[in-house]
Amino acid sequence: MQCTLPLTVSVDAVPRLHHHRHEAEAKSLSSSSTFKATTLSPLQAICDLTAAVIAASVLSIPVTIFDTSIIEGIAGGGRAPSLSQRLWRKVRLMRHGVLRGYPHMVAVYTSTYAVANWTQSYYDVTTGQSPGVMKALTTTAINAPACMWKDAHYARMFGSGAAPARPFPVLSLSLFLVRDLLSMYFSFSLPTVVAQAIPSISPNVATVLCPVTSQLVISVIHIYAFDVYNRPSAPAASRALVIRQRYQETVGVRMCRVLVAYGMGSLLNTHVRADLHTRAFL
Repeated sequence: MQCTLPLTVSVDAVPRLHHHRHEAEAKSLSSSSTFKATTLSPLQAICDLTAAVIAASVLSIPVTIFDTSIIEGIAGGGRAPSLSQRLWRKVRLMRHGVLRGYPHMVAVYTSTYAVANWTQSYYDVTTGQSPGVMKALTTTAINAPACMWKDAHYARMFGSGAAPARPFPVLSLSLFLVRDLLSMYFSFSLPTVVAQAIPSISPNVATVLCPVTSQLVISVIHIYAFDVYNRPSAPAASRALVIRQRYQETVGVRMCRVLVAYGMGSLLNTHVRADLHTRAFL
């Protein structure tokens, strides 16, 4: 004899079942979005690095010419050829495939832009907010030692021919650190502050304007640091004379240099990065 038990389901239980199922789905989606929002994907990192390499490879050509011309002028003092002669000589050599110091410059700006891009992407996917000062800190942590390494090589390659190769004095290294901290702040953090504080100035204009105007102060630090290396025992009056002799030339060239490196270069890096992210559906 077969006994059949009646199967009864309360009418109120059906909505509860649907409710629990929707709750489980919502939790699953929430945990999935949380995972995505705390992880920088390898594809994003590759796109950011590619943008950095492209921007650095392009801008390093004129920046290398500007940088090495400045160093030769500081080292030569009053005996150095004119700025136009030094620049034209390097352009002529470049036409024959010779541009000493170019790989050093590419390495500096590839690392700088890559770290800036990775910091920006990390904040984009985690908080959706601007990294602000954090971008200046991360880029400075990479750019400062990279620039010290590059400048040490440049001083030996393009500095005073009579001076034997030697380590940089602590004072010069300290001045380079101050210079680079100021450069990074004016290049990566201050433009956002200026654009937000002055609505009439667009972010693109602020990106170019801030690092260019900073050279009025930074150029003095730059000349002094290299002069300490080239002439370790020179008196203060002599150093002040070198600064006066080379200030206008150095400010003008470094403004052009920064216009390329942290103005046009930053814009190129930003636009290439955005384009790569769009193509990769990021």
